Amino acid sequence: IWAGGAGAYGRGVALDPSGDVYVAGYMVSDSAESGSFLLKYDSAGSLIWERTFNDGSHETGWSVAVDNGVYLSSSMDRLPTKSVSATVEPYTSMKLRKLDYDGNLLWSRTWGIGVENYGFTVSSENGLVLQAGMTRLDNGTIKASLLEYMSDGELLNSRQYGDTSESCAWSVTSAGMYVYMAGYRMSPANQDARDAYIVKVDENRNMFWFRTWGGYFDDVARSIAVDGDSVYVAGITYGLKHGGQVILIAYNSPNLEWNPVPLLMYGSLGLGAVLMLVPILMRVGYLKRNET
Repeated sequence: IWAGGAGAYGRGVALDPSGDVYVAGYMVSDSAESGSFLLKYDSAGSLIWERTFNDGSHETGWSVAVDNGVYLSSSMDRLPTKSVSATVEPYTSMKLRKLDYDGNLLWSRTWGIGVENYGFTVSSENGLVLQAGMTRLDNGTIKASLLEYMSDGELLNSRQYGDTSESCAWSVTSAGMYVYMAGYRMSPANQDARDAYIVKVDENRNMFWFRTWGGYFDDVARSIAVDGDSVYVAGITYGLKHGGQVILIAYNSPNLEWNPVPLLMYGSLGLGAVLMLVPILMRVGYLKRNET
């Protein structure tokens, strides 16, 4: 157990090749200011080192990834002394730091456009670092954002995905030359509810396809993993019963240009796991697919 300030919240965990564990999150103080933290433990649970950061008035640590170093993704509000014009500088920016395994800061990068930017997730493989989240533009539109860095901190690309409906990325991963993101998109059928949102982008970071999944109530994808041609998305749905239920959605999407096919959806209904095939759900009228 670790606590900093008036309270601390763990949001991400990752392992390095030696089995050491890294925990990322944020802490709050009695003055309501927040800062991000990064902890390193050995495999027995002993704390090796701790690092805290706050380059703005508030900073929130969201995610951690390990790939020949440790990457901490956070969001940072600007200091009150800076410009208050959102057209000059975003109020909230994405922050990405790289540390070595001893906890030494190697570099730090800040990125933002529009009004608000949140770096909810980071992943890295073979020196390619992906940071994703959401951006609120000057016109009020909220889109999923994807940043692509080299391991030395060079920004290669920054893209936003979505239309006039609010969208956000909670998880990101790579699969060969492709990148997958999972999050939510506001439902066209009910603007007070969200649909799970899955995005695949190609090697040029253009959208290859996107899929939404959900019913009339809230459905949010929170994590995504890829194994070969299989894409697994985990999240939460409020459509099966009152209260949140766990969902696991599986897609098949080979590295060829054909549409992904949903395979299975699992639901956790409290008393146990119930396997439900998509055609059955469609017949009973729960599953309303929004695929575009």
